[in-house]
Amino acid sequence: MESKKKKRKWGDEVNTSIPHITLPGHTHWVHSVSFSARGSKAASCGWDQLLKIWDVATGQEFLSLISKGRLRSCAFSLSKEEEDGVFIASAGGDGTVNIWDTRAGKIIAFAPTSQILTPP
Repeated sequence: MESKKKKRKWGDEVNTSIPHITLPGHTHWVHSVSFSARGSKAASCGWDQLLKIWDVATGQEFLSLISKGRLRSCAFSLSKEEEDGVFIASAGGDGTVNIWDTRAGKIIAFAPTSQILTPP
C-alpha cells in the first residue's frame, strides 16, 4: 500500500520557539535586510530611499539614513575587530554604491555607475 505524503507549504517548518519581531518604519517595499557581524544590529533598505539600522535585541530603530534614490541592497562590513555594525554598503537602483558610516550618519564613499569608489 502506498503511503500518502502530506503536502507541505512554504514555512511549515518554521521554529515557533524563536521570537519574531516586526520592524515598522519603511513606507515602501523593503528590498534587503542584513545582520551585523556579531548579530546585534540589522539594516533594512528599500524603495522609500531609507536605510534603517535596528537594535536586534529590542527591535528599536537605531538610525535612519536617506539616500538619493531607491535602494536595492545593503550589507554590513564583516570585520569583527571594529565596533559592530559601523560600516554599511548600499546599492541603488540607479547603479550607484554608497558606503555609510553609522557613527557619523553619513556617506563616506560612493561610486556612481561603473566608476571607482571615491569620498563624497
